Amino acid sequence: MNASLRIVRLANFVAPASGGLRTALRELGKGYLEAGHRPVLVVPGERESDEETGQGRVITLPGPLLPGTGGYRVLTD
Repeated sequence: MNASLRIVRLANFVAPASGGLRTALRELGKGYLEAGHRPVLVVPGERESDEETGQGRVITLPGPLLPGTGGYRVLTD
């Protein structure tokens, strides 16, 4: 019996153009999904959203901009 797992990843300090980290998170999610699991990624963003994507479920929670970081947001609460 091959039971699927819900794999939840929480990533703080992610920006729309964060490059390597965003790419790694996306590819991990795609791999988990292809293996039959239910990946969930939680990231900070401008506004709340919850969507199914090619990398699994992506939940965005509102987070303030971190000054001097070029657009990075952080989960504070």
